[in-house]
Amino acid sequence: MAQPKSMGELLRAFLAGKLSGTLPFEARLQETWKRLMGPEIAAATAAVRYRRGKVLVQLNDPLLREELRYHVERLAEMLQAAGFPEVKKVEVC
Repeated sequence: MAQPKSMGELLRAFLAGKLSGTLPFEARLQETWKRLMGPEIAAATAAVRYRRGKVLVQLNDPLLREELRYHVERLAEMLQAAGFPEVKKVEVC
């Protein structure tokens, strides 16, 4: 990639993970969620977002959503162990 010339180009390159050689935080989080949860839960997951220590997970399947709500503490621990120590809480909606 050519050297970014403007602040906008620099920001776009950073968010695309082209500057550090790694994916941006939320992209890594989404990939880790898919890996930890497996294909069935990943397929039912509509979105995974991070906001101020909390991971917000949106699921398409209402039964699965209710089941995962019982395991939010364990889900947070799994994400912490997978390299996301900043995750303090998981909210399933």
